[in-house]
Amino acid sequence: TIKNLLPKQIEKNIFSFGKWDLTKQDFIYSRFYIGDYHENFSGNTGTCNIQNETNYYGCIFNEFIFLNETYSLINENNNKPYIIYFSSEFNKIYFPKNFENKIKNCYLQKNKSEFICEKLKNKDYLSLKLRNDNMEITLEVDKINRFYNYSSSDGTTNILFHDFEYIIFPLVMLKNFHVQFDVEKKVISFFSNDTSILKVKKKTNETQKNENSDGISIGIIIFIIIL
Repeated sequence: TIKNLLPKQIEKNIFSFGKWDLTKQDFIYSRFYIGDYHENFSGNTGTCNIQNETNYYGCIFNEFIFLNETYSLINENNNKPYIIYFSSEFNKIYFPKNFENKIKNCYLQKNKSEFICEKLKNKDYLSLKLRNDNMEITLEVDKINRFYNYSSSDGTTNILFHDFEYIIFPLVMLKNFHVQFDVEKKVISFFSNDTSILKVKKKTNETQKNENSDGISIGIIIFIIIL
């Protein structure tokens, strides 16, 4: 009908990208949702608060684990956490330059910008885990030619280094998740049924008690104001 052909009003500043389907030959499939919450995010979901000091949406995490080594995400220069921004524009990972010599078991090839990890030679990707206070999420660091025709040394990652004091992760790292950006509530949500790549920390009884106590206190204050 004509009614169905008319453009619809987007009422909420919310959008999300579905899990990538890599089973089709020569194509990558995903779905883009805009304007409302997706039902997936009532399931196994991790969250972080949006940090948007630049034109990217990002999060703060405590640390990351790569090739069995743990790295702090606190900037030693100013004692502030690095913000990790998520970008859909490219497939490169950008770390500040001071990570060049920190990341073990990998090296920057001389006279080139290629960052090589020997353990990537016979694989398509390496796992990288991010941790914050409520979740542990496992992302993928791809071999640079996994999805592109790119001539490089075997074991070359899609990691580069830049002069800025923040980190950029492309959405390709999150291909195994449904990712939702809720700009209104300033929250990024990550959904997966696979609990081996997304571990969401459950609230303890003590935390729930504190929250209930806070709720009771607020109720009492409101009641006193009304009286």
